[in-house]
Amino acid sequence: MAGEKHVPKGTTAMVNMWVITHDEKVCNEAKEFKSERAGRRVCPGKAMDLASVHLWLAQLLHNFKWVPCDDSPIDLD
Repeated sequence: MAGEKHVPKGTTAMVNMWVITHDEKVCNEAKEFKSERAGRRVCPGKAMDLASVHLWLAQLLHNFKWVPCDDSPIDLD
């Protein structure tokens, strides 16, 4: 359980990077292709954004109680 929501076994959690990079509140004209925002001239905050994905995952792992679906042992290999 995640709060009041059931997360089925085998569910994959993903970050929707398209939505993050196309948010008009973050970047003006986010849906327009601008060559100066790609390639070697990529956003200087890109490394921070990638690090924030790791932070998001760490918070997800830390803030929920993770339990097996049954009493079978957990294989950590």
